[in-house]
Amino acid sequence: MKDVASIEEIFEIRKLNTSSLSIGASDNINFTHRLPLMPEDYLRFAHSDLKEGSARGLINALSNAKRSIDSIIEIALKSLSIDPRNIPAHALEFCNDVLPEWDKNINPTSLRIFCALGFSPSLLIKEVRSLRNNIEHDYEIPSIDETIKAVEIAELLLNTLRAKEMYNCCIEISDTNTTSKIEEGRASGIRFRDKYSPLKNTGTSFELIAFNENNQGYCYTFTGKEPLYYYFLRAMIVADLDREKLKETILKIIQITHSKKPPNTIKIAEFDY
Repeated sequence: MKDVASIEEIFEIRKLNTSSLSIGASDNINFTHRLPLMPEDYLRFAHSDLKEGSARGLINALSNAKRSIDSIIEIALKSLSIDPRNIPAHALEFCNDVLPEWDKNINPTSLRIFCALGFSPSLLIKEVRSLRNNIEHDYEIPSIDETIKAVEIAELLLNTLRAKEMYNCCIEISDTNTTSKIEEGRASGIRFRDKYSPLKNTGTSFELIAFNENNQGYCYTFTGKEPLYYYFLRAMIVADLDREKLKETILKIIQITHSKKPPNTIKIAEFDY
């Protein structure tokens, strides 16, 4: 496998018929990042606090539900080598491109990129953060119903993350004109996948690979500084559970990589998985 210096080189090596794209998906990656206290720990604390039934118990339960949500977001982002405390400008431009109007200014920006990547809709998370802010700034005691709702939202988000981890996919962009020259087991198109690393808790790195007509493999390793990186991540995360978002994201990728092509000529002919 030969390394190349740019994404553009990969798309030059494997020229696509963009009027008849074929999208494949396979395998999955694990979210490898670990924290001293995991989301499950905070949820356990929240349930214990709820049992107290006191004002202090309600406040602590809501606080721990919020901590659980914050740690879920941190684990997801750091597993993808994204620093939740330092979201780069090009990642925010990606958010602005893919999020609906009402979500474009979500704060903190770690939540904005989490939602833009397809992990979760923002509405439920924002509600828990709003309740927590009421405690911190308006000195309000949450009701038992509000607190239970916050804990259940954290549980729902954790289960959603587990599902995304189970169903996220390596993405392959090919076309329906692919010939039989490609050896079995090789990428027939351009494949976005995780790159193996023996190091723990360093985040996952990703690469684009393609093979030419002589079955020579080429690889581009993402640094995280590429605007396209976030589009590929989104495609991977939504692939198995939201085909409409996958279609939208793949079309955006091809429009960026083939900027001279009229957008109305870029079409997905099939989903081959």
